[in-house]
Amino acid sequence: MFQLDVGVELDFVCYDEVGEILDLTNATSAHLFIKRGNEILKRTATINDDRTTGIITYVITDGDLTVGDLNYQLQVAVDFANGAHISSSIVEAHVAEPLEADYVEE
Repeated sequence: MFQLDVGVELDFVCYDEVGEILDLTNATSAHLFIKRGNEILKRTATINDDRTTGIITYVITDGDLTVGDLNYQLQVAVDFANGAHISSSIVEAHVAEPLEADYVEE
């Protein structure tokens, strides 16, 4: 990913402790936590319509990847109707600075 990427869709598949896809049928909400440096952003994520797939989706917005040449940490959290709350393992992703190039017209 690159700094200031917008519209990139991130899909996270949630698994339980034995490696089976987590059924999110009773999930009430999902969030993506984005850590860049010392700042942590909390973003609302979307649970797939077929909740048995365990898929949580988030689409990158304007304010998410504002610093380049930095490793970001991403973590999904899900709340359930019975009051349970789970957090995923942390995924680290490097966000590069935008490519710069000089173009020569022929």
